[in-house]
Amino acid sequence: MMNNDLVNIVSTSLEIYAAGILIAIMLCYMLKTVYSEKINQYFMGILVTQILMNLVDSVTYLIDHENVILWCVMYTMTAFQVIFFHGYFVTKMRKYINVASMVVQVPFLMITIMVLVYWSSIFTGWFYHLENGQPVENSNYWVVQVILILGLFFDIVCAIRWRKTIGITKMMTWILYIIFPTISLFFIDKWNESVVFLSMNISIVAIYLNITIEDEMAKLHYEEELNKSQKMLLLSQIHPHFIFNALSSMRQMCNDEHLSNLIMDFSSYLRMNIDTMTNDEIIPFEKEIEHTKAYLRIEQIRFGRRLSVFYNFEVTDFDIPPLTLQPLVENAVVHGVCQKRGGGKVVIGSIDRKNYYEIIVEDDGVGFDPDSFEKDSQVHVGMENVRQRLKMMCGGKIEVNSEKGKGTVVTIRIPKKKRS
Repeated sequence: MMNNDLVNIVSTSLEIYAAGILIAIMLCYMLKTVYSEKINQYFMGILVTQILMNLVDSVTYLIDHENVILWCVMYTMTAFQVIFFHGYFVTKMRKYINVASMVVQVPFLMITIMVLVYWSSIFTGWFYHLENGQPVENSNYWVVQVILILGLFFDIVCAIRWRKTIGITKMMTWILYIIFPTISLFFIDKWNESVVFLSMNISIVAIYLNITIEDEMAKLHYEEELNKSQKMLLLSQIHPHFIFNALSSMRQMCNDEHLSNLIMDFSSYLRMNIDTMTNDEIIPFEKEIEHTKAYLRIEQIRFGRRLSVFYNFEVTDFDIPPLTLQPLVENAVVHGVCQKRGGGKVVIGSIDRKNYYEIIVEDDGVGFDPDSFEKDSQVHVGMENVRQRLKMMCGGKIEVNSEKGKGTVVTIRIPKKKRS
């Protein structure tokens, strides 16, 4: 059996070593992180609280491990870490599905109440009492541990529920986060609570590795899509001027005004698509609107009364990646409204918010169930392409909310910045 002094030395060394590893991870994360995104802020909160817990716990072995204030501080930091992880989890899920408000609020409320009760136990003695100024656990102390476990377990249940949407790898990441600390609790009496913190370090490293793998996969996916676009570009550049000249000649020879306008819209639509393939810079939103309207005029001729279109642009004086709005409108028309018996309407608008511009594409088509949304579907791939281009070209975001049988709402948010 190891004596107490040796246990304290080993525990302190492990805590400091783990804190050093997490500090290195934090520095690496800071170099590549966009702090305006909530998901990055939450993960940074996880890292910071764990580093502080490791350092504070290492100090307690050298000073006074049985100080009631330190007890409360350590429990509060642990609770904060669970809250940060829950925020990270919910933000991650919202990239794939529409998370109910209950999922957000229940763990926050439950853990916050428990932290307040834990501190009040200094006076009430609900979970521990003081003997000679030092805290001693009561018989119901296990409740304060179980509440934190339940906060994480709530996320695990949600991850398993949405495993088809988020994928097995992400689901296993959430499960690992709870398994290590839970197992370590069984050894806390034989060893000490440092084993719990060290197990949390292992879980955080697993999350960071998953983030790194996801970033690399996203880069590979983007490069693959870029290669595909370049191949399409080579095909589209086979005498593009001949195509436009031919369409122009047909329009001049056409006596029917409607057919003449159709040819002009089609020519404008083709030109915009080809120009986009040769240009990777953002464009004025007004230009993207013109391209989208040309597309919609063609589709309205095709679908007739089955397709109604309404515009509500509050603001247009900002920039956007090319071919961002039009593909989303095309999804609304082809996969939403025109799959519905009798057709429906598409509403396109923009709103000037405080810190960003908001573009909304809404349809009352057939909609879909987000939980059963196939990742390899044409709609999903197109949506992900738009999402990646928004993120990489202007820091924008896209949010999709849909209900089967009622329709779909797609929202784009473009951060405000001065035009060059």
